[in-house]
Amino acid sequence: MEVGSAPRARAIADCIKTSPTRGADHPRLTPAPQEQWNTRLPILAPDRQRFGQSVAATFVEELDLYSQSAQAQPGSTPAVPLGANQQAVLTRRAIRRALLDLGFLLLRRTAN
Repeated sequence: MEVGSAPRARAIADCIKTSPTRGADHPRLTPAPQEQWNTRLPILAPDRQRFGQSVAATFVEELDLYSQSAQAQPGSTPAVPLGANQQAVLTRRAIRRALLDLGFLLLRRTAN
């Protein structure tokens, strides 16, 4: 097979998709991504509601922290409305914190 050929790329992709190992630093047997997806547990209504409430509360906390840090800047104007980008940043932070607080997201640091 030539180096840049589509069949070679497909063969490599097939090997990656069917490989029983996941990650060079953790060579253990795990289910394939599709198998993991098929065995996922549904999100129950109470969990969904708790998550929504947690995101809303955490967003308010993030907004307060942002406001405090903005007011601490010299020459800042009070009560400047958030731009779309800054609102997206605060929303992502709130979602991440809510996922962590509720135990839906676990972070693990790996040694380099």
